[in-house]
Amino acid sequence: WSLAQTDGTSESDFSQMTEENKKWLEEVMKEMVKDEPHRLSEILTTFSEIVDRGIKSEDEGQIVDLLEEAHDMIDQIDMANIFVKFGGIKALLGFLNCGTLSDNAKCIVCVICGELSQNNPSVQEAMLMQGVLDQLCVVCASDVSPKLCDKTLYAISCVIRGYSPGEARFCTELTGHVLLNRILLRGDMACSKRVFFLSNALVMSDFTSPTRIEHISNAVLSFCISMLHRGECNSDTCDICLQLLMTLSESSSGHNMLVTYKAQLEDCLNYMEANPVELDSDDTEWISSERQRVAGVISTLRERIKKGPPPVTHGSGEMTSPNEAAPSSNLMMLT
Repeated sequence: WSLAQTDGTSESDFSQMTEENKKWLEEVMKEMVKDEPHRLSEILTTFSEIVDRGIKSEDEGQIVDLLEEAHDMIDQIDMANIFVKFGGIKALLGFLNCGTLSDNAKCIVCVICGELSQNNPSVQEAMLMQGVLDQLCVVCASDVSPKLCDKTLYAISCVIRGYSPGEARFCTELTGHVLLNRILLRGDMACSKRVFFLSNALVMSDFTSPTRIEHISNAVLSFCISMLHRGECNSDTCDICLQLLMTLSESSSGHNMLVTYKAQLEDCLNYMEANPVELDSDDTEWISSERQRVAGVISTLRERIKKGPPPVTHGSGEMTSPNEAAPSSNLMMLT
């Protein structure tokens, strides 16, 4: 009976929307549906205007706000390509060259450079051709804060890894091994971790060569072994250092470099067995598994060094013509 009497509704009072209400609804819909390509184009136009007229110290607030907004848009490869197409690299280069921008602003620039470039050959090529890689190396080699050095190394790594011309320019014309050596001398743990990660990537690259392996080993190997031996590494850095040693042991040139540090390396491995790296976890099962994994790596390293160098196989990076003969440089080694 109650359902027959009422269904809980009443007659609606409706009428055609007024022009004012239509306009309001259209504005709301525009705000909700953001046209990111158009907005990114607007940001890049503003960047170009700022760079072309000369960056002033009072521009930093606006630049940082727009960089952060742009950063939120470039996670998709299509947006990254739009960024490059509309002159974004020129703006980034201008910001890196600017002496008045703070390290904080340049850190954002470096993060954007890295995220644009990573696994994107067309952007990597643009970064190389427009001089961004060269300027990143200049910034990294200068007396900058550890945070900016870390972010610059991140950008360099993303610009060159997996891109043969980028790797070649960094390792030869820019004598990247000298830069990596200088950064390690500063003693910052986060930056050292970046150096070891990049070194490993360059050594195991499809485009590596015996010359590259030798230069990078001379630049970083003594630091890597010493940090492990002195127990200065956290678990992440320890893993990267061990991976670098394993990668070197897999090639004839790398094995020969390890042999030159055979005594120090043996002392290091003995120390690591007696003093396992502390792991920040309450999961005892995972800790035990990690301990066994590291012990297995140490055992494998010992075995590989005793066996002698692995054979050079046709088609491997070791067969690449040694055309990366960078100018000789005095490297400062940690003893």
